[in-house]
Amino acid sequence: VHSPASGQGMNTGMQDAYNLAWKLADVVRGHAREELLDTYAAERIPVGGRLLSSTRTATALVALRNVVAPVAMPLGLSVLRAARPLKRHVEHRIMAGMSGLALHYA
Repeated sequence: VHSPASGQGMNTGMQDAYNLAWKLADVVRGHAREELLDTYAAERIPVGGRLLSSTRTATALVALRNVVAPVAMPLGLSVLRAARPLKRHVEHRIMAGMSGLALHYA
C-alpha cells in the first residue's frame, strides 16, 4: 500500500494494463509470438518495486519525527537551495520519478 499522492499508483496501474494489452493484442492478431507475453513481468515488476520504494522513502521523510529532524531537514534543504546544480538535479529526479518520465525499457 502506498500514498495516493500524485496518483502514482493509478498511473502505474494504467501503464501495467497498457503494457499487457498491446502485447495481448499483438499475440491474438498473430503479429507477435506468445513469448512476448513473458516480457511483461520483467518490465513491469521493477517499475512497481521502484514506486513502492520511493513512496516508502517519501512517507518516511514526511513522518520523520525525532530530535534531529527539526534541525537536519531545514539545514539539508538550505544546502540544497544554495547548490543550484544539485537542486536542479534532485528536482529533476524527483519529478521524473513521480511523473513516470523516468520509465524506459531496454
